[in-house]
Amino acid sequence: MEVKSINQLTQEERVKFITYKRKNGFYDETFLFGPAFDNGETYFVLIEEDVKGCFGIVVSEVETKSQLFVIDVDASMGLIDTQLRSVKKKYPVEEVFIGVKNDLPKPYEYQFQSLHLQYIGPQVKEKLDIIPLDKDNVDLFKKIHNDAFLLVPNGGSITEEELLLYIEKEVESYIVYDKEAIGIMIIKDYIIDSIAVLPKYQGRGYGRKILRKCIELMNGNVELFVVDANKNALELYYKNDFIVKEYKNKWYKKRD
Repeated sequence: MEVKSINQLTQEERVKFITYKRKNGFYDETFLFGPAFDNGETYFVLIEEDVKGCFGIVVSEVETKSQLFVIDVDASMGLIDTQLRSVKKKYPVEEVFIGVKNDLPKPYEYQFQSLHLQYIGPQVKEKLDIIPLDKDNVDLFKKIHNDAFLLVPNGGSITEEELLLYIEKEVESYIVYDKEAIGIMIIKDYIIDSIAVLPKYQGRGYGRKILRKCIELMNGNVELFVVDANKNALELYYKNDFIVKEYKNKWYKKRD
């Protein structure tokens, strides 16, 4: 069995990988071949005649948080550790987090769990000014997003390269205004990918307004993912008619 980055796959292998991803979740080419995985270099596929598994090592938090995140784990920890050692030569970090379905023994320490939430409330309307992401406001969008998520558990930063890909792929992304920019929202199909409020505007009800605006735009067909350690976000969602659809990965920190 070979372990290849998705950039190393042949065309035939890539077709098999896309089929595998869609069968076991969803396939997001913009994400997999974007900066999160060093443009495809740190997302790995286990392949013989068919795809036997995969996992990705997110490197986009190295600069801001000195952290690596291992996601989509469908491989042995031995294989993952081998690739981690290689990736850490290029991206030396202080912490490594691994998201898995089952419990892990020491030296892995449990941190939090991901939850898949679903909206079950009525259709809503929210009066809120939003401006689509474009090349002229990329820097502002990036600053709002990264400032808002800096101290959020499992909160990720975003790069200019990613945002330009969002524009190219027409991902629904907006800056939210109340006289001046106060937050952002990102919608991918029926999933709220991100909502965020600048720290100085938090605690004023803007999170609820942005959430309701997303629900309006999505015609009430809304799902999202959040970690249970993000208490403020979880409380907001529960108060606004979201329920747990599925308990997802448990996140562990790897101790060297």
